[in-house]
Amino acid sequence: MRGRLSAMGVKDGSSYGDQGRVYLFAAVKGQAVGMNMMSTSAGGMRQAGWSTDTSSALIGDGQVGIGWRRGGMETTVGYIHRGIHVKDAPRGVSDSLGEDLGAVSFTFHPHW
Repeated sequence: MRGRLSAMGVKDGSSYGDQGRVYLFAAVKGQAVGMNMMSTSAGGMRQAGWSTDTSSALIGDGQVGIGWRRGGMETTVGYIHRGIHVKDAPRGVSDSLGEDLGAVSFTFHPHW
């Protein structure tokens, strides 16, 4: 998937290094694609291109939100959808259900 995104001009998120950025994203199966916004010297925000980053897939199947990233630190606020499928469900019982929730996360990825 990264190869196809790269061909479309989407950068790897690690290319921003330790620069702080606001990140509007959508993620599925542990892969996020988002638009980056960075601060200007005048105190405003400028669009800083699209990037792809690895995201946590521990909670849900898909998520959208806004986050802030700088190096190995990240904080996000988002909407998460999770689909649950029951294998060999008893007759008459639904074999799937979905959950929707809001989430706030704080993450630190140390670079040893």
